[in-house]
Amino acid sequence: MAKMKNTIDRTDSLGLWNYARDFLTASKTISEDQKGKISIPAYYLCGHSIELALKAFLRGSGTSLDCLRSREIGHDLGNTLAAAIKNGLEEHKKINQEERALIELLNISYKNKELEYITAGSKRFPEIEAIQKISESLIESIKRFCIENKDLHK
Repeated sequence: MAKMKNTIDRTDSLGLWNYARDFLTASKTISEDQKGKISIPAYYLCGHSIELALKAFLRGSGTSLDCLRSREIGHDLGNTLAAAIKNGLEEHKKINQEERALIELLNISYKNKELEYITAGSKRFPEIEAIQKISESLIESIKRFCIENKDLHK
């Protein structure tokens, strides 16, 4: 069955930003409940929060939905971060080397869907509070931008 292309583009930067914030809230709720334990759902939710925040920025910068869904960006936090930086993210939020390293560490499992499906083998994760702090800072830093550019695709 052929996939029909949506003729009305309703995905805006503010909608993606709201989802990013909500996924972060859910990550924090779960990790607080699981204090002292590694919670794969909390990591997944936080990774998705970062992905959505970066895509909210890209959407507000004029990036098409097709581009956001492309193999170049997709669900790869590293590629999405690189695209956002290329489009001016650091005018709103500087990403330092430590933050990049923590995002890349999470991305190893995130982009390979290892946080969604059981996979054998050992895994390394950043401290959940550290990666949540990065997501929170990113979300707050782009809030005004996403609000100001929410109507760009209507």
